[in-house]
Amino acid sequence: MNKTVVFFLSLTACVSLVTATPILIDFGGGSTGSPTYNNVTDGLFVNDSTALLTDLVDEDNLSTGISLYSSNWFDGTNNGGTTSPAPFSSSATKNSLFDANDSWSSGQDAMVVLIFEGLDLSKTYDFTMYASRMGANDNRSTLYSFAGGNSGSATLNPSNNIVNTTAVSGISPNESGKITLTMTPDAANDNGYDFIYLGAMEINVIPEPSSLILLVGAFGSLLHMSRRR
Repeated sequence: MNKTVVFFLSLTACVSLVTATPILIDFGGGSTGSPTYNNVTDGLFVNDSTALLTDLVDEDNLSTGISLYSSNWFDGTNNGGTTSPAPFSSSATKNSLFDANDSWSSGQDAMVVLIFEGLDLSKTYDFTMYASRMGANDNRSTLYSFAGGNSGSATLNPSNNIVNTTAVSGISPNESGKITLTMTPDAANDNGYDFIYLGAMEINVIPEPSSLILLVGAFGSLLHMSRRR
């Protein structure tokens, strides 16, 4: 076999050891087809001790071992999102789960808490969020705050949104293998009901730095061997 081909195949094998296929979640509806979405509908919520989904799958429909819980749930489903070309499937962007304050629904607090469990302590996680609420003329900016071994936050205004996403990167799990997402109205949110939304999410699993160092070392060794020959 040509040494260039051998080098390429070896390099591809090394990459596959430290990269993972993204995890896609559709909040609010039942997406089907390829790529595979995990569907989180309003009817899934029971209580804070029962998993919404016990084993998220990745885009290739392979098990990840990650479970999703909630300790503070959404108020309902909104179907007023865009179906125009967007960063996620139209079946995921056209609907979302929303929450609001008690002026909209008695007892509500305009806060949602989601917990990701079963995470790998040796990895970090990048989260990309999307939401769309067409026909809204006010600011419904939502603050997404992540906390695990470290923390980070980002905001997104779903009002008439088609292409914008927001992301929080490099979040590590806590000692229990959990990352918590808390959703609240951002300071810029000027809606009287404090509407907040989540329509879709992509999670990317990032390998530990030592794995990347080993990968770079493997690349170098393979390249050196190919040159010596």
